[in-house]
Amino acid sequence: MNGSRAENHGARGDTATFQRAVFPPMERLPLLAAVAALAAVVDLLTRRSHFRYFADLKAMSSTSRAALSLPLNVLAVAGAAALVFALHIFLAAPPVADARRDRPAVHATESFIRFMSGTAAALLLGTVVTAALKPFAQLEPGLVLLATAASQLLVANLALAAVRHPGPLAVRATSFLLLLASVGAFLGFMLPAAFSALGEHATAARAGTIVRRAGEVAFLFVPATLAFQTGRLAVRRRKLALTAAFLAGLAASAFVVYGALTAGKDFGTILYGVLRLEAFSGLSPRAYAIPMGVAAGLVALLAIGGTENARQRAAGVALYVAAGYAPLSPALLLAMTLGATLLCRAAIAEGPTGVGYPEAPLAGPAEA
Repeated sequence: MNGSRAENHGARGDTATFQRAVFPPMERLPLLAAVAALAAVVDLLTRRSHFRYFADLKAMSSTSRAALSLPLNVLAVAGAAALVFALHIFLAAPPVADARRDRPAVHATESFIRFMSGTAAALLLGTVVTAALKPFAQLEPGLVLLATAASQLLVANLALAAVRHPGPLAVRATSFLLLLASVGAFLGFMLPAAFSALGEHATAARAGTIVRRAGEVAFLFVPATLAFQTGRLAVRRRKLALTAAFLAGLAASAFVVYGALTAGKDFGTILYGVLRLEAFSGLSPRAYAIPMGVAAGLVALLAIGGTENARQRAAGVALYVAAGYAPLSPALLLAMTLGATLLCRAAIAEGPTGVGYPEAPLAGPAEA
């Protein structure tokens, strides 16, 4: 019997060694996630922002249209693989130590959240694969809505886990904003359906708009809140901080110029089509230049001068913002989910119990 136990222990050790060699620890950015982030930004700047509204796609050759869709296809392939690598540490976490006196409660909580998160991830990835095999127009609307709900549920679970882990206040606040944004996106299309079924169509529209706009505000504050966490890096490397500030200003200016180029068209409608933002369109769509500029500068600062975990956060911000708020396209849903996953991984890794391969990361740390 002792020999059998030793063999089982050795097998588990070999499996753990293999997993740690293949799947990155909590603080390390999966390589394919960086590829997906670059593809998401390129797709945003080309196909979604320019060619969709300012080019005659019907006059383009099939080769040109295929080249235009290349970043989106790279995002789908690299993003799907990166999401698997990023989620593995949550879905296949080390078992809870026997010495923990809260082991039964932590194990039960972890198992339940792991089951929900794994199911949601499977639904999302299944929808992405289905979308890759058939034209988007032929996708069942119910399948897309199911993937939307699954992705928001997954993000909410990960954000709630990140909030439970100790870390800097700005980082935990960002995780809470991720949670609010995902709940707002989910209820934004679920509440109208519920009220409409009761015949309250006016109430449905009003409730959906209020909840969705509250979630959008949380979405916009994600990069702004993280900017507070990078203060020490900016002070320590002032030249890099000036470069990031210049890029932030450049991005904000480009956003304003982009709005000016839409003269004769409804910029608010275009903005909603590109990033699904509309909460401040009544005030001025160009008000979004500020959070977009902050996001661009933050990504540059973290990617160039940050630590390994900071680069993971940079890729997360790029994916999360480039996807837009509450996207409905399967590929952009994937980008949003991957970005939020990277941000939650980076938040958990900020704490002393979150580095490496922590046990029960979804349930959060507890006293031994």
